[in-house]
Amino acid sequence: MDRRITATVEADPSVTMAALADLATYPHWLTLVSAAEPVDPDEDGGLGNTGNPPTWNVTIKAQLGPLARSKRLRMTRTDLDEARVKFERAEIDGRRHAEWILEAFVVPSSTTEGGSDVLVHLYYGGALWSTPLEMVLATFEGTAGARLDKYLRTH
Repeated sequence: MDRRITATVEADPSVTMAALADLATYPHWLTLVSAAEPVDPDEDGGLGNTGNPPTWNVTIKAQLGPLARSKRLRMTRTDLDEARVKFERAEIDGRRHAEWILEAFVVPSSTTEGGSDVLVHLYYGGALWSTPLEMVLATFEGTAGARLDKYLRTH
């Protein structure tokens, strides 16, 4: 699965990037993410997060009618600058897992004075979740930008 969501929001690019750089904000506007809890460095599988990039336990939930699937992932922010943030799956159980990558790009808006143009890119390298995720993402891609804009105006 390889999906992109684009939006224009009224918030300044620095404000927009600050929100996108924190996975804990995603449940407020990206319906697929039902929870994102920061990992406590003292409870990080004994590894500790001190001096390392921030990490979150993220719950992804896809629901199609009465059927629902959820998946818990450990995601680490692997890149951050003023225009781009990248999160990657980073499990610590020693097993091999399908790749999950979430990237967001922010630039000054070409159409909204003082606003931001946003691109969110979600990539999943496995097969088990692909069809449900594609269907769920397709249902709310068009409204994710409006929800992000509302979140930025109210927080």
